[in-house]
Amino acid sequence: MNKLSTCSLTLAIAFGSSITQAEETETVNWEGLYTGIAIGISSSTASPSTEVEYSGYFNDNSNGSDRDQLDPILQREIEGDTTSGSLLLGYHFQKGKFVYGLEADLTFAEFSESESEGPTDYDTTAGASNFTTVTEIKTDYMFSLRPKVGYVKDNFLMHISAGPVISEFTTTHSYTDTHGSGASLSFEDKDSSVGLSANIGIDYLISNGLSIRADYTYLHFSDILDGSGDVNSDGSDDITYGSDFTSQNIRLALTKQF
Repeated sequence: MNKLSTCSLTLAIAFGSSITQAEETETVNWEGLYTGIAIGISSSTASPSTEVEYSGYFNDNSNGSDRDQLDPILQREIEGDTTSGSLLLGYHFQKGKFVYGLEADLTFAEFSESESEGPTDYDTTAGASNFTTVTEIKTDYMFSLRPKVGYVKDNFLMHISAGPVISEFTTTHSYTDTHGSGASLSFEDKDSSVGLSANIGIDYLISNGLSIRADYTYLHFSDILDGSGDVNSDGSDDITYGSDFTSQNIRLALTKQF
């Protein structure tokens, strides 16, 4: 092998080695503890499964059905949009371009919405009496703990995560009517509920461990409400309560890696 060939081979090996080293150094290090804050827009829906029970007060007759009239009203979706603020804390482990870890997410988003109807004539009394109903559901925070996995591409970290979420919900329902001497019901339920939280997002490393993030979070609670009510105080349940709750949150975040 002549000197030119030897030199060319040496340069080729050196160039190939430098490319390999450059590729290795281009993999951004995301490993370690990080914290962050986020703001976003939250859109939430409560879907009641509340039902009328035939145990003495409500009934069917030739004029109509209390259940057929009231159930669709009591089961109307309760919707609301609001701004959200989040505190983030997590830890990343990294192997090559793959990242995995755990993230805690405390999100504040006030939901306080209601659905009402009335005064509306009962079908079963042919307009001789009417009813009024108001349902209100409130919550103001959600705490999630999500294992996550991600992939590094240049300065970007693309990731998905899923895990449990907990929140507290307060539901109130008032029901009054003018049937006979009139009747009224005031129901309230305050309960913690555990659901599922899922997140997908992308982070971009700016410099010195500081990064920006855009993400989408989906939260679902299958059971935020449980109870029953006695409209005419005769000892029998006339209304049974239930509801699920779904929230979707689009956010922008600023995080700092340590």
